[in-house]
Formats: sequence, C-alpha cells, structure tokens
Amino acid sequence: MLNRLFAYAVFGLQIVLLAFILQHQISIYESIQRIGLHTYATMDAQVRVMHYLKPHTGKILGCRECYSEVHDYLNRLEREHPEWIQRM
Repeated sequence: MLNRLFAYAVFGLQIVLLAFILQHQISIYESIQRIGLHTYATMDAQVRVMHYLKPHTGKILGCRECYSEVHDYLNRLEREHPEWIQRM
C-alpha cells in the first residue's frame, strides 16, 4: 500500500516537472525565434545599406540586392520571351 502511494506521488511529481520543463522549452524556443528574427532584420538592413552605399561593379554572390535584381531580370525575361526559357 505504501509503495503504491509512493508510486502515485512520484508519478504526480513527474507530471508537474514535465509541465514545468515543457513550459520553459516553449519560452526558450520563442526567445531563440525572436533573436533570430532580430538578427535577420539587422543583417538584411546592413547588406542593403552596404549595397547602395558602395555599389559593386558586378553581381556579387551572396548579396541579397544583387540576387533580387537578377531574380527580377529573369522573371521579366520569362514573361517577355517564354520561348527562351527551357523547362525540364
């Protein structure tokens, strides 16, 4: 009888601790998401500022603005000349 009561107490404590851990896991995950969003926005702004402050002479791999310009150009070509674009 005492062993069964002890087992129920331990099980109840495990449930409480699991809920506590899950609650903190969610808050940690949300904090990491907010930090990631802030870092992404900061880096995006920095890349855009550097792109327009000192423009490159050509397209640079990894520059978001250069990628955007190339992407827009390819989309315009695809709309204007669909026969040039070969689909797989």
